[in-house]
Amino acid sequence: MEKQEEPKNKKLIKSGQNFLGILNDIKRRPEDAARELEVSLDEINSILSGKKELSADIVAKATKIWPVNARDFYVIHDDCPQGIKIMEVRNQNKVHV
Repeated sequence: MEKQEEPKNKKLIKSGQNFLGILNDIKRRPEDAARELEVSLDEINSILSGKKELSADIVAKATKIWPVNARDFYVIHDDCPQGIKIMEVRNQNKVHV
């Protein structure tokens, strides 16, 4: 089975959407986050739009000042993008030998 890699820009877009979700959860506007994290508003907007990667430094600062966990900032790779099929023994055709 061939492994498909997501393009980097798609990963950055997902990461930016995730970051925006975190900001919404903790009731922060991008300008508030920029001030509290001591980065420029342009940098925050670049992260949110998927143009720039969320740095480990920003995650470290955020976890020190906000009630968030570092793992909240990382999007988990879906290893089953086409779903799964659940097989149950009771539904399996019985083979008699």
